[in-house]
Amino acid sequence: MNFLSPYVIIPIIILIIIWGYFFNEETRIKRKIKRAPQKLIANFKDNDKAKIKGQICEIDKPLTSPLSNRECIGYHVIVQQKKRSGDTSSWDTIINDTIIKDFIVSDKGLNAIVRTNHVKSVIVKDQKLQSGFLNDATPQLESFLRKHGKESEGLLGFNKTLRYKEGILEKGELVSVLGKGTWKTTDELNIKLSTKKVLEITSDENDPVYICDHN
Repeated sequence: MNFLSPYVIIPIIILIIIWGYFFNEETRIKRKIKRAPQKLIANFKDNDKAKIKGQICEIDKPLTSPLSNRECIGYHVIVQQKKRSGDTSSWDTIINDTIIKDFIVSDKGLNAIVRTNHVKSVIVKDQKLQSGFLNDATPQLESFLRKHGKESEGLLGFNKTLRYKEGILEKGELVSVLGKGTWKTTDELNIKLSTKKVLEITSDENDPVYICDHN
């Protein structure tokens, strides 16, 4: 039987790794935000599409993140299960849950309201947990799994090997936002702010609002 030479296999593996890094969802979002022109909120004209940076402010009651119970305006949770096939193993994503509420970005005394009905985001995962052999999932993890139709145990009652990652967007955090800006009044938007005018950041046709807290 003929086997591929290591001189062929190794470059193929390297190419697969490079391809996976440069073309995964989070890398593409970060690259798009990094390459976008940056503007101060004050310099936006109606329908300009650019990136702003500023601190997050809440509009109304915050969310509570599902794994760490932290107040936030948005969170991203990934749950992965370790699967084995022969001598190899891999981590399969079984839950990928993102919720982000509308929020305010404040910069140099001016405000922008970010609409999140059509959004793509990259949020730093700063909470990491595991459950598995001799390490039962906590009631809170069990509750989150059940909410998404999953369980921490297999058919025979043995713990699955699971890892959990959570990142949040919280009040006061520095964030980058890319989208289309339109000037509105606070009366039009029915919100109360220190300024009368506010920049509304929205998606543009099929292009979503992009959000990233990797600063």
